[in-house]
Amino acid sequence: MDDASVSKYLNQFSLSIRFSSDGFSLLVFDGSGAQISSKNKDCAMFSLSEDEIKHQIYQEPEFKVNYQHIEIICELEKYAVVPTNLFKPANAHDFLSLQHSLIKSDKILYNELELWGLVIVFSIPSTLQNAINHLFPSIKIQHQISNFLNTKISSRIDTAVNVWLRSTVIDVVVVKNNKLLLVNSYAYATPEDFAFYILSVYEQLLLSKDKVVLNMYNAKSKPEIGLLIRQYLSMVIDK
Repeated sequence: MDDASVSKYLNQFSLSIRFSSDGFSLLVFDGSGAQISSKNKDCAMFSLSEDEIKHQIYQEPEFKVNYQHIEIICELEKYAVVPTNLFKPANAHDFLSLQHSLIKSDKILYNELELWGLVIVFSIPSTLQNAINHLFPSIKIQHQISNFLNTKISSRIDTAVNVWLRSTVIDVVVVKNNKLLLVNSYAYATPEDFAFYILSVYEQLLLSKDKVVLNMYNAKSKPEIGLLIRQYLSMVIDK
C-alpha cells in the first residue's frame, strides 16, 4: 500500500494523543470507536524545548497521515474547577493561583464543560503548548479531567465513584443523585495508597460501600489494585 493509500485509509479513523510529564501515548480508533492500536513514547516531556517536543512528534509515523478526528489530552497537575456562573476568562489566573503555586512561564488555559456547568482552569508548560499549537493549530487542548468528564461520565448516573488511574496519580470524580459532588486528584505509589484514598472518599461523602459502584478506568495494567479494593467494596467495575 503506497503513502497515498495509507493516508486515505487512515482518514476513516481517529487519533487520541495524550501528553504527560513522562511522555505521550497514541491511540487509534476505527469508525465505530473501537481501539485498533496503541503506542507509548517515553521522554521527559515537560523538560524538553519546543523544538525537541516537535522532533519527538515528527518522528512518529502516526503523525504523517490524516485522520477524521484528532483529540489532544494533557495530564497536568495544576488545575481548578470553577462554576460557570463565577468564571470570567480575565480571572482564570487568579482562580488557579488560589490553589497552586504557578510558574511564570507557564500558560493558563481553560475548558468549558456546558453539561456540568463547570470550567476547568489549568496551567501548561509554554513549550508544550507552543509545540501543540504549531502542529495542530485548530485543535483545542483538553485537560485530562475535562476529557474524563466529557467522554466517560454521564450526568444521568445516579451515584458512582469514577477513577482514572495514571502511573502515580488517580483522578476521582464522584456523581451523587445526578450531581457532581467531587473532583480531585491524589498521588499514590502502592495499592494500599489507592485503597486509602478511595475508602476515605466513601467515608467522607457517606457513600455505601455495598451499594455505590466504583468505576475504574485505565486500570488493566494494575490488577493488584483491583484485587485489594474489592476486599473493601462490593461493587467494583473495570471500564
